[in-house]
Amino acid sequence: MTSPQTVSAIIPTYNRSKYLGEALDSVLAQTHPPQNVLVVDDGSTDDTSQVLKAFGNRISVLRKDNGGKSTALNLAMSQIDSNFVWFFDDDDIAMPAFLETHLSRIEEDSGFTCAPHIPLEEVSKGKFAEGQFAPLPDIYHGNVFHTLLWSVPFMMGSMLIRTKCLLRVGQFDDTLTRSQDYDYMLRLAAQFKATPVQDAAYKRRKHLGERGKSGERFSWSDASRSWYRYEKEVLKKIYAEVPLATYVPAGCVPSDDLNRAALITRFAVMYRCGNLDLARQDLISLNDMEPFDSLTPYEVNVLRRGGDSPKWPNVLHDVDMTALFRGMRGALQKDLSHKMSSGAYHKLRRDWPGLSLPQKLRQFNAIVKLRTNR
Repeated sequence: MTSPQTVSAIIPTYNRSKYLGEALDSVLAQTHPPQNVLVVDDGSTDDTSQVLKAFGNRISVLRKDNGGKSTALNLAMSQIDSNFVWFFDDDDIAMPAFLETHLSRIEEDSGFTCAPHIPLEEVSKGKFAEGQFAPLPDIYHGNVFHTLLWSVPFMMGSMLIRTKCLLRVGQFDDTLTRSQDYDYMLRLAAQFKATPVQDAAYKRRKHLGERGKSGERFSWSDASRSWYRYEKEVLKKIYAEVPLATYVPAGCVPSDDLNRAALITRFAVMYRCGNLDLARQDLISLNDMEPFDSLTPYEVNVLRRGGDSPKWPNVLHDVDMTALFRGMRGALQKDLSHKMSSGAYHKLRRDWPGLSLPQKLRQFNAIVKLRTNR
């Protein structure tokens, strides 16, 4: 029987020999050492094998043909023999007390912990400088799922996960070249409560090198475009897999209003990421419900967040707003579009100094389009 404090640290790697040694040193130097450190070499073609050889029997190594991060993680999951799992990236640097801190703070009813990180920005080739540390936002009673629908304030490397919860969620999605971590975090958070920890978990490198599996590599400059595309796919999956009621943190709204609040939340989430067919489905469901006098404060906030998104000008660019809201009751249509346009307007005001004139005109026109449904 394993000890309740045992941890398996799992590090998938592909052609990152330049950073891998420092990542492993930081994992092995933990004040509460992991029971085992398992590295999965996903078909590296650089000198990764030589880097790994230098660590001898302090680590275990699995080698496989290149298939992407998900396949490497899934292979490692079959080897877990501890009560906790820590997935760590091959180019990051763990803080020395990460495991000790998280093991001591995880609550009995939590499936995992989460924490912020310190960004390391590549200022010139091979040289990094620490960026601004951002603490975790308030998380309502450990409901990280709702937080992750809007933003990603922590990464998988800052999570310590109970093995029994990991096995219940299942494997990583190997059809995803990118955002496989985000997909897994959402699936985990939909089922289990989190214990937030405000101490920085690790230093996260944002380097200019390529990433992704062989044949599908992309540069840092293309990362945000790739993220937007895969985020849409991940949230489309979540729409199909996660029960509607999960979209609203327990206790946020009266039980009588839960279904409506959940539909409004899911509509706003799908709208802001560009899954407009799914957003339309939720609008139709809202329209079929009993009419209501006004939106609750929670619903107003959710709709404003749907409009206050870095992606919304792109989402609106070629959208027929008349088609999106066609057939909606007048009051419902007005309430939804006005609150979302309010969020978009506040974002535009914040961004105004840094925008070019064409960007200002485009975003202003998008707000008018949203507010008037034209």
